[in-house]
Amino acid sequence: MRLKADIRISIKNNVTGKSHKIELIKFPNNSRRFWFRFDGVKSKKSPEVTLTQWCNRLRKLLKMIVREF
Repeated sequence: MRLKADIRISIKNNVTGKSHKIELIKFPNNSRRFWFRFDGVKSKKSPEVTLTQWCNRLRKLLKMIVREF
């Protein structure tokens, strides 16, 4: 069974038409940790993140996407 995301962000590049989905699923027993999915794929590097770690990753991802323009 696939868990529904508690937080989901969709980012679309209108020039290239590419879109990305970023999802966070809250741990059932710990409210400070999340599972992280990018484009529906669970992260292999570090599948568990805190909100601070996720915000840092999101910032890096947005920098990467802006460079594509």
